Amino acid sequence: MNPAAQSDSDGLPLMGESAMKGPVELIRRAARLLPILLPITMSTRSLLDEGCQRELERHILISERRRAGILAWILGAILVLLVIGQWAAFGVRFDDLPGWGYPVAVLAVWIGLEWLTMRLVSHDIREGRSRVLLRPYASAALEIAIPTMAMFLMCHYDSPLNVLTGSVSYAYFLILVLSPLRLNAWLCVFNGALAAIGYGLLVGFHWNEIARQWSVSAGFMDFSFFMRDVLLFAGGLAAGFVCRRIRITLVETLRGVQERERVVALFGQHVSPAVASQLLAQPADRDSEQRDVCVMVLDIRDFTTFSEAHDADEVVRYLNTLWGFMVRTVNAHGGIVNKFLGDGFLAVFGAPLPTGDDCARAISASRHILDELDRLVAAGALPPTEIGIALHFGPVIVGSVGSAERKEYTVIGDVVNVAFRIEALNKKFGSKLLISGLARQQAGLDEGEQIPPIAIRGRRDPVDLFQLA
Repeated sequence: MNPAAQSDSDGLPLMGESAMKGPVELIRRAARLLPILLPITMSTRSLLDEGCQRELERHILISERRRAGILAWILGAILVLLVIGQWAAFGVRFDDLPGWGYPVAVLAVWIGLEWLTMRLVSHDIREGRSRVLLRPYASAALEIAIPTMAMFLMCHYDSPLNVLTGSVSYAYFLILVLSPLRLNAWLCVFNGALAAIGYGLLVGFHWNEIARQWSVSAGFMDFSFFMRDVLLFAGGLAAGFVCRRIRITLVETLRGVQERERVVALFGQHVSPAVASQLLAQPADRDSEQRDVCVMVLDIRDFTTFSEAHDADEVVRYLNTLWGFMVRTVNAHGGIVNKFLGDGFLAVFGAPLPTGDDCARAISASRHILDELDRLVAAGALPPTEIGIALHFGPVIVGSVGSAERKEYTVIGDVVNVAFRIEALNKKFGSKLLISGLARQQAGLDEGEQIPPIAIRGRRDPVDLFQLA
């Protein structure tokens, strides 16, 4: 029996039985492997929400542009070597290479195709557009067709056996190696299938000439060319699995970044973006730490009377107007509003991000708040409003405090309690801004009207106080 007509263990005829059956049988065998790839896109799509999908689309376009750029540079280097290297290194004249112009022209067209791909993708990225679904497949088909066409033309000037077993066929693998950068596993498989089909058609078309030039057994010839086709398609499958892993990793990274941004945005509405960012970066085994901070306590005077005389909506609008510029001022001076207290708030300077001049910043913020409040009242944007502010400096415990089910970023310590007691003294002295001697000393101030040392409820020793407003 002719080895070229033998069948494999599955009863499928090998390429020698018919010049055109090899590619058909390869496709039929490959189809048995396609169900393995069904989860490739589904597993990543299920991980995406709309925002993450848009970001993934942008990264796909960027990766496609990078792939086209890499391929264009490699092809350009090959073109230089082909045109200059042949003559310079080997002394071969162009007249000694009949038909050399065709592969050079095809290579130049290929470089132009990659350049055009880069331009189109760059335009889509600038315009914020999503990728065109069919364009990558059309581009992949053209890329596979180019080396196929080059080998077809070269077969007219050299023996098909030399051409189809020569270096030009490795261009298929160059395409397959870079295909995972498209971030589309099915497109990698599509590349491998087209390469196998294109190469198989070339072999089938020139089969009789190849058989006459083949010097080994016909069975080995069948096996050799069949395995080349199998390896091309297997290369597409392998690239698809690599692409799937890259895509899943990218999706997980994007989801992590998006979740972090969402938490910072949401949590930042309650404690400030600085605290949210630090809490996300903080090691899981470190909930709190001791730190020297400047504590600000602010209270709205006669808020209960105002609330009784106005509707709830008016009260909320009033508070939002006050808190709007006050919180911005605190944040602008490097502090954070730790918690709202109905008719006041507690702010901290020096945590979670110390500045080195926390007390000076707290004093500056307090004065800015008082000035802005006077301006808004004078402009009629707010009804007549009086506030009291107190500042105190010292060590506190800052960090996440609470149970395993719920934690709160807060400050705890005697400094906080004293700050609240100092603020209550504003009513007694008719002041708007009282600071402790420690806060004044830390800020390096020489100004302020000193109030005789006064006993603070809950403390044995009196506290030095200074009135700044």
